[in-house]
Parts: sequence; structure tokens; C-alpha cells
Amino acid sequence: MIRLNIKNLSIILTTLISFKTVAQQVADPFQIGFKLIDSGNYLGARDTVLKMKQNYYKENHLIEGISPPTLVDQSLALFESFLGETLDLNWKKSKLRATKGEQVNFTPAIPYIINYCANKQVVMINEDHNTPKHRILTYNLLDKFYKMGFRYLAVEALESDLAYRNFGFPQINSGMYTAEPNMGNLMKKAIKLGFKLIRYESKDRTEYTGDSESYLDNIREVNQAKNLNDILLKDPKAKILVHAGHGHIWEKGGNIIFMAEYFRIISGIDPVTINQAINSMYEFKEKLDSTINLKHTDVPYIVLDKDKNPRVSGGDAKGAYDMLVTWPTPQEKYGRKDYLLSKEGTKFSIITVTKRDEGKLVQIMALNPNDNIPLDQFIVKHEIYKYGVALQAGEYNVHVVDNNGRIIRKHKISIL
Repeated sequence: MIRLNIKNLSIILTTLISFKTVAQQVADPFQIGFKLIDSGNYLGARDTVLKMKQNYYKENHLIEGISPPTLVDQSLALFESFLGETLDLNWKKSKLRATKGEQVNFTPAIPYIINYCANKQVVMINEDHNTPKHRILTYNLLDKFYKMGFRYLAVEALESDLAYRNFGFPQINSGMYTAEPNMGNLMKKAIKLGFKLIRYESKDRTEYTGDSESYLDNIREVNQAKNLNDILLKDPKAKILVHAGHGHIWEKGGNIIFMAEYFRIISGIDPVTINQAINSMYEFKEKLDSTINLKHTDVPYIVLDKDKNPRVSGGDAKGAYDMLVTWPTPQEKYGRKDYLLSKEGTKFSIITVTKRDEGKLVQIMALNPNDNIPLDQFIVKHEIYKYGVALQAGEYNVHVVDNNGRIIRKHKISIL
């Protein structure tokens, strides 16, 4: 099984968690959950980790919504996101708000990004790993970037390219986040368009200790940058689209130099950096929701200042990245968030279920059994029996799956 090694996972999640807590928790929830997911049991992964969380909270006298999140919380949020659900974590993050007197403007992200990047060679877009809609932005940009001459898609989440080389597409265990449908769709669409997928994660295996975090962070960042620069050493005119995580796209860091800054130093190319992992999800929420039409809540927006220039989050230094993307409060359509139904090149269809399916997982799967990342999936809610899906034209299997990972019913659908 190929997954992000525990050392890197510890680095990612220890910002607000002590090393003692990491050492106590890190192995169990992620390893147990991913073992279940690798066998196709997404609901079992979520349910098992939820029980682990409940037991951990009880044993350690923690209080939901008050105690800082543990790694069990973090793993639960990840496995919920694979199911299309959102679990807010109680990080002690900045409660930033755009003030009433502050003039902030918004413009749809996709046309703005396309225009901004028309003559650029390297573009880096980040994501919050528990927020699958961030992958939809890159997915919806792929066609247009390909037409602009981009031929490489470098994906941090792709830790092993073995399945890609053997089958022509990634699989559930090709990386820590590749089991999530929107990540799978992003990579498979890129391959179909003609992009070459690039695995660029650092392979450094230095052992993690409580004193080595800053060193390991820097090693990871510089190795990622070197791996991206290797593309240019082989193909100097290559146009590269990078889908990264969190702060790796920062061009100005704090205690460390991040991947994007290292890349600029090494390659001499200033990448376009697009930040979706905003400091506070509430910073621009009220202003954006009051500004846009309710018919346009399914797409992200670029945040502009009073002069209509891109601005950064209030908690970030000017120049940390080139532009900031924020998403409005979504609307519900046929049991789904509207942005899940707004994927470029797809057609809308309705999946009908019955009362006996409540609590079960519905998966849309490719006909090829080796293509084991669901194209879409959702949990059947109480008394909601019609669900919207957005799929490319073709034939698919629809599986109804229980919390033991068993397919209890399936049928084919055709999207014309």
C-alpha cells in the first residue's frame, strides 16, 4: 500500500498539536482508515475512526467543540471529505472578517485566472486537503490551460505513479488523497486531455523527532522545488500546472522557505501562485454572499482590493502569493452541494434511491474494475431519494454499498 509516510504526516499536522500527542495517536486512525478504504470500505473507515474519536475523547476528558482537534479529529475530517461531507475542525484560527468599511471586490475566478496566466510558464494552485471543492477549480481550468500550451500537471497527492504507468490512470492507493473522487477526476481528466502527470513529492526519509520539524519542513520544500525544476531541465519550454497543498505555494514564508520560493530561486521563473487555503473561511464570507447572485454560488471568486487588484488574506504578508480564491456559501441541489454539479464538460443526471438505502453509500464507478477511484459518491440521507450527479458522457456502474464495504445492489447508467 502506498501512502504518505507517517513522518510527513506528523509534520503536516503538528502546528497546533504537541509531539507527545502525535506520537500517541498518529499511527492508528490513518492507518486503520486507509486499510479499510483500500478494500473499498469508505463508510467503514469513517465509522471506525469516529468510534476511535469517541473513545479517545472519553478517556482523555476532552470536550467536543472546545478542546483543540487531535489527530483522530483530523483523520475523521479527511475520511468525511472522501464521502463528500464537511467536518469543521475547532482550530484556534484567526476569526478574520473583512470589515464593513473595507472595500473588497470579487470576480469569478476562472476567467480571471485564465486571463492572468495567458503568457505564464508555471502556475501553482493550492488546496486544503479536507476541502475537495478546491480540486474542482483546477479540474475546471484543465481544458483552458491545455489550450494555452500547458502539458504537465504536477500533483502533490500523487505519491506513486505505479498504477499510472501500468493502467494509464491512478488508483485508490496511489497517494494519501487519491481515494477522493474529485482528486481522481482531476488526474483522470488531465490524462484524457493529454497532460503528463508528474509526481513531485519529496522522497526524503529522515526520521522525525520533536526537534527536527523545521529542518524536515525545509528539506521537503526544497526537494519538491527540485523535482519540479527537473521537468524544466529536460524540457526548458515546458508549461507546468501544479496542484499543491496549503502553504507550499507561498512565495514569502515565515521560519522556512516554501516550495514556490525555492522553485523561483532554483529555476529563475516566478510562478503564478493561487491560494485557496484561506486563513479564515469566514473572512470574506458575508461580503461575498451579499454581493453575488444566488444563481452563482457554485463557482469560486478572486478577492480584489478597492482598485480591482488581487489582494491577500488579512493574516498574510503582501506578496505571499499572487491571488486569493474564496468560495461562497453553496446552495443545495438534489441532495448535493451546487459546486459538485458544476464540473466542466459534464452532464447533469439524477440518481434515484429508496428508503431502504438510507445511510448507505452510493458510488458511481467506471466499468473498468482497475479504475477503482469512485467518480462520485454520496451518503443517502433521511427522506432524500433523488441525488444529482455531474458526469462525462459514457456508461457507469452505480453501486449501493453498506458500512461493511459490501455492494448490496448495482446497476448501469448511460450518460448521453
